[in-house]
Amino acid sequence: MLSSVGVKQIKIDLTTTPDSLYLGTIYVGSEGKAVRVILDTGSEHLAIASDLCDSCPNKPYSLTQSTSKTILSNDTKSVLYGSAKLEGKETLDKTCLAKGDSCINFKFLSLQKGEGLESADGILGLSPEMSTDRQDQHLVWSLMK
Repeated sequence: MLSSVGVKQIKIDLTTTPDSLYLGTIYVGSEGKAVRVILDTGSEHLAIASDLCDSCPNKPYSLTQSTSKTILSNDTKSVLYGSAKLEGKETLDKTCLAKGDSCINFKFLSLQKGEGLESADGILGLSPEMSTDRQDQHLVWSLMK
């Protein structure tokens, strides 16, 4: 029997898609906007469709509206996730696993292009393995610090 005494637990409602993806909701920005993300156990990045993205069907995160954001670089970064091709600006902003709870200022990609995200607003990497050069890009590990 496993005991979770003294361990904070966060429950996130999950849904599945016909192509076997698990989706969850996180909350981003000073307004705590709900963002539906693919929960990806093979990566460690967070990428979110934003108002910078012309090709994204949904744009839940607004750099214009969030008063807590910092754009870390004007350079465009590219990330491949299987069949998804993502490009955007590295951004630091309030990121929560539950509405108003378990929040940190976290670095993620504010998408300018998001090919392959038809069923979600972004991707949240939950890989149990973490690259040493990307320790600041793994949301769950960062929350545990």
